[in-house]
Amino acid sequence: MRALIDAHMLGAHETGNETYIRGLLDGLAQIGSRQVVAVADPRIAVPGHDAHPLAHRSNTARLLLDLPRMAREVGASLIHCTYAAPPFSPVPTVLTVHDVSFARYPEAFTVRDRALLGTAMPFSARRARAIIVPSVLDAMACGARRAHRRRRTVRRARQARRRKIWFVASAGWRSR
Repeated sequence: MRALIDAHMLGAHETGNETYIRGLLDGLAQIGSRQVVAVADPRIAVPGHDAHPLAHRSNTARLLLDLPRMAREVGASLIHCTYAAPPFSPVPTVLTVHDVSFARYPEAFTVRDRALLGTAMPFSARRARAIIVPSVLDAMACGARRAHRRRRTVRRARQARRRKIWFVASAGWRSR
């Protein structure tokens, strides 16, 4: 299996998003799982992976054009994104929503960010093959449990480093 990992935020000082993606890439590299990584800046280093620069700087173009095209070109079996995934993807998507503070504390976010996260994230969650979130509360806030409840596909997975529980909703897994 070869994943295309959307790492457009690397080098952009997006704190939580950048830290999460860096940790994911480091963990995959440690176990020898070389993946394709979409980066905004071709100078960004992603040791242990194949970096591919995005053609556009725009988030809209990245989601509508760049990621689907890149997935086809590299033969990816899935696209992993944070918060928003391509609405028309040639392969299944996996969505990580590691922080839902935008839903809990909307006053702390700009109108633009609230609009983007409030529409793109739920839409992406409904279409995703799997959704990774750190807690049941986060799963409910982002719609992961609701999106996958009918298919009875919500599973728990342990996060290796801190032993936290991550809830994974996946069409490929059946709940017990």
